[in-house]
Amino acid sequence: MAFVAFVKKRSFLFGAAYYLAVSLSIIWFSSPLFRVLGFEYSGLIALFTSLHLLYYASNFAAERKDESVWSILKSLSGGAFLLCSIPLLVSIASVLFIENCSLWDGIMFYIEIVNPTALIAMLCGIRFGILPRSKKKTNIYLAIFWAATIIISLLPGYLAAKIYTYGWQYGYFPGFVWDEAMELSKGYWMSRTLQMVIILLWIIYDIDKTKREQYRFADAIKLLINWQLWLAIVAGSFLGILANSYLSDDEMKSYLSAKISASSAIIHFKYGTLTTDEITLIKFNTKKYIEEIDSVYGINSLLGLDIYIFPTSEELYKFAGTREASISKPWKRS
Repeated sequence: MAFVAFVKKRSFLFGAAYYLAVSLSIIWFSSPLFRVLGFEYSGLIALFTSLHLLYYASNFAAERKDESVWSILKSLSGGAFLLCSIPLLVSIASVLFIENCSLWDGIMFYIEIVNPTALIAMLCGIRFGILPRSKKKTNIYLAIFWAATIIISLLPGYLAAKIYTYGWQYGYFPGFVWDEAMELSKGYWMSRTLQMVIILLWIIYDIDKTKREQYRFADAIKLLINWQLWLAIVAGSFLGILANSYLSDDEMKSYLSAKISASSAIIHFKYGTLTTDEITLIKFNTKKYIEEIDSVYGINSLLGLDIYIFPTSEELYKFAGTREASISKPWKRS
């Protein structure tokens, strides 16, 4: 009976209308790649889900500040997962009108992408909702949190050669390329695990502000031997190592350690993968292309250009996130 009463609430009905409108809009108005149930559709739905459930869970928790996070999550999760299942049901129904060559893969992508995003959004929303702040201030903090975390998650695609990024709002973004062999690799599951660890540590490691006083020496000792603190330190260190790996091209440059110069460009490749004739041809073509571009556009800013040549498509996928594409990042001169 409690669940029936829950789904009859105006906020739940508004959410159902929201998910229905989002899913129908994607199916009717977006490109053929996004309108069928698959990886792209799931990523878009996850993005909209993160926004809705973050605020929905926060408002839900604000009315139950005296309850624990886990109690609120238990009351909220059934209705919330029912809401974010609406786009899945709509997309499955659309198969009657729009052909989908891989429906089962699409269902799996939806479960693997949307559900973790929904869970993280609820936990974050609840955490913000139970804090002793006004509704207006809480909503502002939620907006800042959502925007800041999505910007941070996109940094690897801007600062490094990678075109893929991981974020709790969308799961995994492979860049603006299409790969028929798209898959969720161990990097995705590692990112999801790390996201869950961080939010759980944030919830668990919380000192009640109403009881906080100026620390005495004994209090400091107790804090230092707290296992939650050391777990947070380990998690933070791991996050730093992971961030350095994803925000720099050091690993890729170490792998493609051989270098040759061609006009104003430096060409990076792996030792032993190119013959002498291939190197000569690459140098000739690179010089010709640079001269052609400069003659047409009058660009003198091609100095310091970096070109990376991978021996196999699998290595390209590992470092850049795609198996077949010509990638240009002019802000990095690469």
